[in-house]
This record gives sequence, structure tokens and C-alpha cells, in this order.
Amino acid sequence: MATTTQISGVEAWNAAPERPWSRLFAKIFDIAFFMSVSKAFFYALFYVLSAEQALRVHSGTLAMDLSYEGAGYIIAAAIFWPMVEAVSATLFGTTPGKAMLGIRLIDMRGRNLRLWPSIKRSYGAFVLGLGLLLPLVPLATASWSYRRLKRTGENYWDRYAGACVRSRPVPRWRWAMLFLFLFFISLRLQVTQEADLLVHCCTW
Repeated sequence: MATTTQISGVEAWNAAPERPWSRLFAKIFDIAFFMSVSKAFFYALFYVLSAEQALRVHSGTLAMDLSYEGAGYIIAAAIFWPMVEAVSATLFGTTPGKAMLGIRLIDMRGRNLRLWPSIKRSYGAFVLGLGLLLPLVPLATASWSYRRLKRTGENYWDRYAGACVRSRPVPRWRWAMLFLFLFFISLRLQVTQEADLLVHCCTW
């Protein structure tokens, strides 16, 4: 049966963590936000080196460059995103996506996670929950994580890091904002890729 606990002396949070869909979409939101920021960084880096980029385009390696960019985003997510998530959880007890969907991370004493346990949890979730974002692997890891969460009330990376997940109901407008943001990000990425192809083609 769900119990409640006081966090920061103000908000009552539900102690039952079995909200797999909320946790999944909070993670998707956080990664999409991080990827959009990292994409902007990569673009700034690539276009500062515009002369070298132009040489690669004229040498006929456009497809390779685009594949390298895509791989760069995945590598950035794999290496840096769990660290960013861990720091956010340590400082604020949550992340932007989790805050939007009413999810908070604490330790067994009800305090924010320390940095090292938070890092272990974030990288564990990325490996065991998201399967390193490798093709098809997340389908298997997400299914396993879902079944474990529904069966035991916690995921392996939460138990390993000594983390407790607290949640509370959120209004529907927050879900609407989250899906609107994800739609905007997907649309922006598509438009950006089309613009890249147009710019590269015009340089021939």
C-alpha cells in the first residue's frame, strides 16, 4: 500500500515508485533535451571549422560526415548524459523531465543522493535500461526493466545505488507540454537535417 513522506518539509510524495511510463517518458524528455543542446554544440563546432567541412564535402565524403555526426550524438549521450543526470539528481533531487512528471530521487534517509551513488545509478540505467542506445537492444532492456519494476517496485540500478524513487500525481497539462516538446524536437531535427542536405548540395 502506498505511503507518503515529507520531502523538504513541504510536499507530500507518494512512496510507491511503480510508474514505469512516467519514468520512461521523463528519461526520453531528458535525453531529447540533452541531445538538442549537444547537437547545437556540435553544429557550432562544425561550422567554426567550415573550411575543413567544405573540403570534406567536395571530396565526396558527405554521407560519411553525416553518419559521423549521428554517431557523435550517440557517443555524447552515452558518455556525458548520465553524468549530467547524476549531477542534476545530486543538486536538485530530480531532472527536468522527472520534475515535469512529478518524480524525485532520494536516498534511504530522504536526502538527495550523493554524487557517486547518483553516478552509479545513472550509468546503470543507461546500460541496463536503455541498452546504450544500440539498435534494437533498448527494446529488450526496456522490457526487462518494465517487468522487474512491476514485480519488485524498483529497478536494479535504484537498488544498486541505494536510491528511492518518489512520485506524485501531476496535472494533464504537464503531459501535454512534454509531448509538445518532444514533437517540437523531432520536427526541429528533421528540418535541421533537411537544411544540412540542402546546404551541402549547394556547395557542390
